Amino acid sequence: MSARLVYPAEAVAWLAAQIDRELATLVWAESQGVPQPITCPLRPGTSKSPRTISAEAWTDWQLAWDRVDLEGLAGVYLDHMPVAGRSRDVPTKLTVGSLDAGVRLLARWGHASRDELVARMRGIAARLRDAGVAVTAPVLKRVCDMSDRDVDAAVSAVQWLRDHRDLSTMTIRQLPIPDVDTKWLEGHAALVELLTSRDVRAETRPRLSAVHLTYLDPAYRATGARRHDAWTAGDSHPLA
Repeated sequence: MSARLVYPAEAVAWLAAQIDRELATLVWAESQGVPQPITCPLRPGTSKSPRTISAEAWTDWQLAWDRVDLEGLAGVYLDHMPVAGRSRDVPTKLTVGSLDAGVRLLARWGHASRDELVARMRGIAARLRDAGVAVTAPVLKRVCDMSDRDVDAAVSAVQWLRDHRDLSTMTIRQLPIPDVDTKWLEGHAALVELLTSRDVRAETRPRLSAVHLTYLDPAYRATGARRHDAWTAGDSHPLA
């Protein structure tokens, strides 16, 4: 890695990218009571000696960090350390100790608000836990990537399945899950299995095969009896 000095705006932009990329992990970690800090190194590739970078560059960079105001940003830390050849300690890393601290820092620097996005993810995490889902960061990200309508359907499916253990008498499209379209569960069976550890495709009975037919015999049709019929696998009624 080539030696370089990271300026304040660049460091905050890097933290913003990290928060966006790891948002599900950050929300999950805080729900476990162990907020996950994010640290941006400010002197990657440099040693304790400033000889690889010009004195002018060091001075310009340090002055840029001197102008940074972190007052009132609880949970945001700028660490310093001594460096040979410099008259005072220099910044070494910028750390946000929690998701909320990171969001406050981004807002201070004029980045788009993450408040609504974070609130949505926290709300979904709470709904999944209340429904009995063992929430993990990958599970949370998977669900949060869906539309609000699909999230509602997923939560409803989990809640209904929690209270109904025997599905053997119904096909997957016959499950009377509130607010879930008849085709939704069939199309999202893998997601439901991820959330419930239950394969509804295996627990329900298969959709029975049916044959639809039209009678063409002229003598039969002349009787005026039914012209169309259907036979379903397992039925015992005789055809005309």
